[in-house]
Amino acid sequence: MNPASSDRQLTEARRLLTNHNVSQALPAYEKLTRQFPHKAQIWLEYGATAGGADQLDLADRVWNKAAEMEPHNSGIMLQIGH
Repeated sequence: MNPASSDRQLTEARRLLTNHNVSQALPAYEKLTRQFPHKAQIWLEYGATAGGADQLDLADRVWNKAAEMEPHNSGIMLQIGH
């Protein structure tokens, strides 16, 4: 995938989340986590989207994944409350 395309996809997912369109943002973030499985920030945003969709079990799982990826990232730990 070319970087411009991936940037557009991430920008679009963020726009959907910002506009509280979680029903469309959730699958967009899910796709991004498959494309970029090692990017903790994407997992963190996916968790926020899942939380916004009241899918709290999913949110907890993906936030924990982000924390496992970057256990010393204080920003992630602060956002997920660890």
